[in-house]
Order: sequence, then structure tokens, then C-alpha cells
Amino acid sequence: MPEFQNPFFVSASEEVEAEYIAGLGALQRGDCNAASRHFGNAARGGHVSALFNLSLLWGGGSVTPYDFDLAADYWYKAAEAGHPRAKAALWHLEAADRGGYGADNLANFAQQADPGGGLIPSTMICAARFYDVICRKYGATVDVIAYELDAAAKSDFDFVHSFIQRTGVDKDFYQGGLDRIKPGSAADQITDGLNKLHVAMKRSGVSDRLAVMARCSIVGHVIAKSPYGDRSQPLRGVDTFFADSQKDSEMFSIFGKRENDNPKPPQNFEELQELIKLLGKEVAGKLIRSGAMSGNVFCQVLLSQGGLSISPENKNSEIQRDIELFTEMAAKSGDAGSQFNLGKLHLEKVDAEAEYLNHSDIVNIKKAKYWFGMAASQGMSQAREMLKQLEVFNFD
Repeated sequence: MPEFQNPFFVSASEEVEAEYIAGLGALQRGDCNAASRHFGNAARGGHVSALFNLSLLWGGGSVTPYDFDLAADYWYKAAEAGHPRAKAALWHLEAADRGGYGADNLANFAQQADPGGGLIPSTMICAARFYDVICRKYGATVDVIAYELDAAAKSDFDFVHSFIQRTGVDKDFYQGGLDRIKPGSAADQITDGLNKLHVAMKRSGVSDRLAVMARCSIVGHVIAKSPYGDRSQPLRGVDTFFADSQKDSEMFSIFGKRENDNPKPPQNFEELQELIKLLGKEVAGKLIRSGAMSGNVFCQVLLSQGGLSISPENKNSEIQRDIELFTEMAAKSGDAGSQFNLGKLHLEKVDAEAEYLNHSDIVNIKKAKYWFGMAASQGMSQAREMLKQLEVFNFD
């Protein structure tokens, strides 16, 4: 990974530095999830280089979910803490976040970058956040989403069609989007900018498949920030984005079986027990996670409840992120228990000791009320009780 270079920061804490070194070792082995976990531990200990490396991991889609906002947050924090590369390039992110970058500038930035066989984190973070900002700024979100998904629906790549399904956007909404866009409109200029970015990335050396994934991810970020985001699944990183198109052949190749004989993710506890007997807990766990990411509700609920049962002292940031990820996926899939649990997770983020509620607290209370409402609509009495307790909060 060319973007990961020698650290400029060394921690005075041996424990913190050891976590950072372990993260570098995981990168060398190609285990980006382990690297993210170790860098996260080091970052919490104040390791500035770990903060910057986390922005690279998450911004380049090296881990799932592909979270542009988290990557940008790490970038800002690394710059604020004095990381030289983060500070030097910060103007790119600041320009993107205020919608002042410019589509041509972004395309030139992408074309001049050295991808090194992957996606350039800074390009991807800036692109996703820039296009989200200008879509909302010019009221073009609906037309851009319809155009992009209608065009994607004509792709020859199976993984693109899997991406469309994960957005949760109805076909009736985007069908004909290519023809509805008005020449010269804001949406027309924005999609033209996405075309230029796609071409620029390929000219820089990015493979056709990765360039397509990049465009899908940027559009997926716009969708996630739109009113349609409640139905979309979390974006996938490079490690899982192409899995459906390959019929999970890479995931299942370790079993040494024909593709049609590959074990399937369980749909109930009986199948789960049989799977564990057949494959063992570790391999079964990988299959369950793959099933959850592909929309298997039983697997989503299983991982959510399993994570929630872990005692607080044994939870790290990686585990907490997974708990929130799979609980949200199961909630969006319609599981009432997960909708209730997701409401509780949002309430846990509210600072109950503070004298005044800040913006983040208000957002989390609103989300908690929404998910308790969804669970209550399915007859969950506990959710109705929580809604009564939250009636005191009226932000309308």
C-alpha cells in the first residue's frame, strides 16, 4: 500500500506503540480488519499516525462497511493532532465539504494520483462528500440517483446489480432516469462530473472493476444521505463488494467443494447448529457474516444479539461498530427486536449528564424515537413504553 509510509509519530506509551506496530504487521499480512482494530486501539491512546492510517484504511475501502464519514473524521483528527500529510492535504477535504472543490479539479486530482493497484483514499473521501454536498445544495439528489441507478441497471457486471439491490431503491423510482435528466441542469452537470471522474481514475491506472466500484460507492453515499437512506444497506469495502458477482467463490474456496455444493448461510438455529458441526465455529462465523452482509436476516439478528450480549469491558471499537452495523441491518430488514435494540443504541449515545442537549444528542433521540416507533408498530409493548418516556422530547 503506497499510501502507508513511515510514521512521523512514536508514542511514549509502549502499549500504545505496540498496538500501532501490530497494525503495521497486520497490513503487511493483508489483514486490513485486524489493522483497523490495532490502529483503533492505538488512536484511542493518542497515536497520531494511527489516526491518519485509519483515514487511509476506511477512505480506501479496505474494510467493510465502507464509511466515508468515519474516514473524513479520522482525517480531520489527524490533521488537528499535527500529522504533516493529513495537514498538507486537508484543504482538499475542506473544499469538498463546502462544495467548492469543482468536478474538473477532482477529476484532475484523481488522474494525477498513483493508485498502486487500489483506490486512493483522499480521492474517494473527497469525491463522496463533495458530490453529496452539491447534490443537496442544488436540489439534484433525486435526479442524480435515478440517472445513476438507471445507468447501472444496464451494466454487464453482476456486482453492479447486487449493489443496486442493496440500495433498497425501488426500480419504479429510477427506471427511465437516464431519459428524465434535463440537459444543462444541475443533475446533468453532476453526472457529467461523475463520468469525468470515472475516466480520470481509469487513466490513472485504476482497474475497470475498481473504477466501477468507486462510482457505485460514491452514489451509494449520496443515497445513504438522502431520504432513501433508511432502506439502504451499509456500503461494502473491497473485501466484500465483489462477493456476490463471484457467487462467493473466494469465500467458499477453503471448503474444497464444487461451487454448487457450497454451504449456505443458516436461516434458523437448527441449520446454525448443523453448520457449526460441519465447519467449526471459525469458518461458520465467516459464512454467517457473509450471509448477514448479503441480506440474510437470521444472520444479521444473530450477529447483532451476539454482540449485544458481550460485557462492556470486553467490547472494543471494532466490536461496537459491528454491533451497530448488524443491528441496523436487521432493523432495516424489519426485525422488531432489532428495531427496539437500535433505538436503545441511539439513546446510549446521548449524554444524560449534560445540562443541555447538543445537536448530536437531538439527532440520536430522534433516531431512537423513530426505531422505537417502528418496533411499536409491530406490537412490541416495550417499544411503546419507551416512546411514552420520550414524549418529553419534542423537537418538531
